[in-house]
Amino acid sequence: MHQNYLSELSCSSGNIAQLAKALEFDKLGCLAVRYWKFVSAHFSTELGSKVSRFKCCLGREILTVALTFGFLLLSWILSPQCSIAAENSQWRIVQWHHKAGKHEILICPTAVKIEDKTAGFALLSKAPKWEVQAFRQDDKVVCTMPRSLYYAKQDFSITVPRMHGFEDIGTQTICGMNARAFHTPKVDIYTVKLPSVSAPVEDLIIAYYEMRTFEGVALKVTRTLRAFSKNRDISLFSRSSPGLEVVLETKEIKRMPFNASDFVLPRGLRHIDALEQIKTSAARRKEGDEIFSDLRLGEKLGKRDRK
Repeated sequence: MHQNYLSELSCSSGNIAQLAKALEFDKLGCLAVRYWKFVSAHFSTELGSKVSRFKCCLGREILTVALTFGFLLLSWILSPQCSIAAENSQWRIVQWHHKAGKHEILICPTAVKIEDKTAGFALLSKAPKWEVQAFRQDDKVVCTMPRSLYYAKQDFSITVPRMHGFEDIGTQTICGMNARAFHTPKVDIYTVKLPSVSAPVEDLIIAYYEMRTFEGVALKVTRTLRAFSKNRDISLFSRSSPGLEVVLETKEIKRMPFNASDFVLPRGLRHIDALEQIKTSAARRKEGDEIFSDLRLGEKLGKRDRK
């Protein structure tokens, strides 16, 4: 650029001063360019080094924070406070069985209570033994037995794997819960896995309803009355669906604060050995005996009058 500029200047004495200034300007320009290149290169190197050091430090800080948070979270999970927090809630499930009527099921991590609102009796089972206590408030009686004996009376056995023979056919929302739908040759079962609910709790509910072994808590059970196409829409599974009978349906399910008194056996109960006397009240048995007596079939239920 300066060569073109100098070529335009004459070498006359009048332009000597202008020529000197041009040369001086050219030297200053060259020095400025060289200084700028030096500064740019140095700044880039320093900046890159600082950015690299910043990224490295930032990465170490993030890793330290993540590890610290993970350690604290793990410590809390393993601490007694976490167990207390889990036990400070319970599940309440209201269901309707097509034969047995209305039921209320209360579940916490260490206990389960099944109350037959129609027949008027309840089952209570608690960890660690999980023995079954069946009782009636009206007759003030209770029958206690090992869990294995109750399972035998209900013709229930635990099969492994639990979901053997179940076909997963999708999901359905029931009372706000996302239930998995499973198909078997006889029934379709809609189950949900509730947090902090153990296998003994699930098994006792399954045994009570006299169903086969599966995982989770049943929110709905339908029975096929006639052959259905395999490619059916599960949204049609309702009380009004042709060819289907609703065996069990859930009316309400919610999580609520833990109440220890819900899982305490009432006081003043008399121990008896017959589970059948728990399922039917003394008043109903008396009424049945009177009917048999009127029919001259005997004074007591099941006994004939030999007169």
